[in-house]
Amino acid sequence: RQQYVATLQDNIQRVQIGPANVSVPVLDQFTTKVFAQKLNSHDVNEVIYALELFEMAQHLNAHSAVRSLLEHPSPHVRTKAVSILNSAGDLSVKHQVADLISDNSLEVRTEALLYLSRHDETDPLTYVEQLGDFADFSIRSATVSFLMRPGDFQNTQAARMITDGMIADLG
Repeated sequence: RQQYVATLQDNIQRVQIGPANVSVPVLDQFTTKVFAQKLNSHDVNEVIYALELFEMAQHLNAHSAVRSLLEHPSPHVRTKAVSILNSAGDLSVKHQVADLISDNSLEVRTEALLYLSRHDETDPLTYVEQLGDFADFSIRSATVSFLMRPGDFQNTQAARMITDGMIADLG
């Protein structure tokens, strides 16, 4: 067990595991604990890498250490944390993510808008009207996400038109 933890920590340090190419059904308790410890690192690259390793889990359960990164000084870390919490369907941070809609970083605001378009009843365009300064693609993708949610506001035809426009704009 100690060797396993030591090897895992060494791999994280040396970036030998390729998270983009690996998928596991569930992260075991020891692995999760090691990743969570790396999330407290002072090295932003190590934190980002540990977050990418968290994403490997197909049945992602958000960890409290990921939630705490919503207040991290690095916008890249905050963005990645919101993305993971969005994928995990973690509703416990909805109010914290709503606060990030006015973050200094456009990248963070964009990811927060995507999270809220999926997990909040408010039309994402309401946030855009209130705060402005969002990238065009983030407004359109959040609107598509909102329109595709099951419920009263679902409009797959409108979402398809916006998606087709985005594809056309990419050439």
